[in-house]
Amino acid sequence: MIRSDMLATWHAFLSDFPAFADALGMPNRIRLVVDANIVLGDLRWLVVKRKDPEARTTLEEVIAAGTVVVYVPPVLHRDVEKGLRDLSAEEGIPLEQLTAAWGRYRTILHTLDAPPTVSHKQRPHVRDPDDLPYIDLQVAIQASAIYTDDPDLRGMNAPVVGKLVMSSARQYAREASVSFTISVGGAVVCTAGIGLLIAMGHLAAALARRIRSLPESVQLVLLGTGLVILLHPAARAWFNGQLQRLAPPARQAVRTLMPRVVAAMEQATRAANRAEEAWTVVRSGVPANGPLAIQPLRVHVVVACIEARRPLTIDEITNRVRTQGFRAGRAPSASYLRSVLRGHPSLKVTSDGTWTLATA
Repeated sequence: MIRSDMLATWHAFLSDFPAFADALGMPNRIRLVVDANIVLGDLRWLVVKRKDPEARTTLEEVIAAGTVVVYVPPVLHRDVEKGLRDLSAEEGIPLEQLTAAWGRYRTILHTLDAPPTVSHKQRPHVRDPDDLPYIDLQVAIQASAIYTDDPDLRGMNAPVVGKLVMSSARQYAREASVSFTISVGGAVVCTAGIGLLIAMGHLAAALARRIRSLPESVQLVLLGTGLVILLHPAARAWFNGQLQRLAPPARQAVRTLMPRVVAAMEQATRAANRAEEAWTVVRSGVPANGPLAIQPLRVHVVVACIEARRPLTIDEITNRVRTQGFRAGRAPSASYLRSVLRGHPSLKVTSDGTWTLATA
């Protein structure tokens, strides 16, 4: 089976090759702020209830797939560490075991402080002031929602999502991973041209007896070329012409594999349809919120620095901001970008002139 993690690989590949992205589209993804109660629930499951040591929580899987990018405020770390002490007492589990699990888990979270959105005069009237850092962060980076089970956040009219949206995001990641693996594989092979086609023919002849023993992901990438070939009459005619150039054993091997190409195409179509159905549930469950492309530059630069997970030069920030769709892909002026960077409370300049998060 193709793991959902492959989707993150295809997202990175398509980001680097815009021509393929224009033809095939980009995998969907959303930005979420995650509440401490969700993290604690995951840690409880991982340490107390998990039977298969390789099993992952829903949140871990969608993060690995790149379908959900997660942000947390620094206060979450304090909230989780306090909750682990309570969990240790409740379950009779050594605190060290829970702390070790938390140490592994926290590496998948982007931590970022954010300026307050509620004045001190308003705070006494807030339903739960401890939840404000999560709302502040959601507003600062224009995340789609806060993933939480906390009724107080919903009561404060914060945009929230629950487990249905996350399970649908996981279903999307699993199905889209299959459809993109076949589609991207086919597009890459066809774009590479005649030389690769001939090499594939000889490879197919050599592997004719072993093709069924190959990992499914390898089979699907090899067979993905048939997607483009079978969908376009001109491509089919071209392919038939090239096929005649192959040696008889290679030609026969390719013809033998064509039924599997058809099956792969049908599998990709079914997976793409199921992925779209799952993403429809995600879209309907996420509160209305502006896409990143139309957000202010201050939002773009923070997201760029968070997702890079390393200091960035001015040029790197400019390129990332443009890729994120700021001003329809036009680069901001250098003076404007520098003024935003200098004035942002969550960013700092390093000794070598690069920019990074002020908190981590």
